Amino acid sequence: MDMASRVGEFFKDFRGFEPDAKKLIYASFLSAVGDATLWFLLTLYVNHLEYSRSEIGTLIFIMSIFQVLPLLPAGYLGDRFGRRKMIFLGICIYSAGIWLLIQANTLSEFYVGAAVWGFGHALYIPAFMSFLSEKTEMKRCKFLFGFQMFASMLASASAVLFYGFMPEALSNFFGVTVQNGYRLVFFIGLAFTLYQLVPIVLTKKTSFEEKDGPIEDVQKDNDKPELPKLTLVKLCIPMALFGLGAGLIVPFFQVWFQWRFDTRVEDIGILWSVTQYIWAFSYLVMPNIAEKRGSVRAITTVQVAAIIALLGIPVSPNFLFVTIPYMTRMILMNMTWPVSQSYSLSQMPDEHRSFTLSSVNFSFNGTRALTPLIAGYLFEMNLQLPFFITAGLYVVGTAAFYIFFRKKDDVVSEKEPKERMDNQKP
Repeated sequence: MDMASRVGEFFKDFRGFEPDAKKLIYASFLSAVGDATLWFLLTLYVNHLEYSRSEIGTLIFIMSIFQVLPLLPAGYLGDRFGRRKMIFLGICIYSAGIWLLIQANTLSEFYVGAAVWGFGHALYIPAFMSFLSEKTEMKRCKFLFGFQMFASMLASASAVLFYGFMPEALSNFFGVTVQNGYRLVFFIGLAFTLYQLVPIVLTKKTSFEEKDGPIEDVQKDNDKPELPKLTLVKLCIPMALFGLGAGLIVPFFQVWFQWRFDTRVEDIGILWSVTQYIWAFSYLVMPNIAEKRGSVRAITTVQVAAIIALLGIPVSPNFLFVTIPYMTRMILMNMTWPVSQSYSLSQMPDEHRSFTLSSVNFSFNGTRALTPLIAGYLFEMNLQLPFFITAGLYVVGTAAFYIFFRKKDDVVSEKEPKERMDNQKP
């Protein structure tokens, strides 16, 4: 097989998605450009304003906890009243959060803006991913999720490449303070966030939403399958452990580079951007690996490699050296997301999709929201300790996932017909 044929074979499963799926991917692209202003620049902005490490940890905690608290009811309401409606509501609320952060002058005002932004995202994410999953067959869901995350990461990488330079550049161009330069960047992000409403408005309503009344009422005459609670618990336990570890280090990476190596914002932006460009393409690679090797085996193998890379970060002697383990950890640990979410949905009935994603995300983001508050104080004590604690939590989480699901892998044997139990249209 020649190179062109191999490339065509690799991308064949990422083609042929319906128009609504493409509109939602475009919306994800716009959303990622807007979101990058907050998750990349917000901690750097607050650090620029000379707030302490513990105060930065508290801000991250508030933003994270409000991304978690509404997740379970949001998933239930999305399944009951319509996922598209929850998407619109979520966008409106977290756009208001961005506006409040732009206007913030005191720490308490930052806390309020972060809380509103987090709450809106909690309504938006499970509804959006569940709505997207309705736009293809279950067997192709991991490829659709992979392509959506690929597009989002490309957008984020491109945005971050510019965002690292923009606060100071805008400050010089308009003759304003660097603080107002940051605010101008946040305003640009808000514009992209609102613009995503356009492609979402152009999508079709689902068959449930075209009917009158809540989804539960539409389905009352049908035999709605029971929620497999034990399976859901098994899906949530590893995610809770991963969240505990991630919350100790991931929200702090930007400022950690400044604390440890006194790195310039521009250099951090370049590192973030390069990492995300590679990370984006990993979202296309991972579904193909899972298709051949099985989702459980692929996820476990990649996460073990990511843990090894993680251990290289705290022992790195300088910024240039730390870039390799940092990039490796970020790419490997996150490239499993489309396969992980698709696998979670494949283990549950279609009628519980939003609730399943809400539960899994609640488990991850709930514990991830708790640890930044602790991490701020740990970093005050020692800049390396949180990384070693995170590695230990990741090991336990990876082992738990493998033990729970190793006998339920979705790899297709060549001797079996290529039909899966999850091969059903929504």
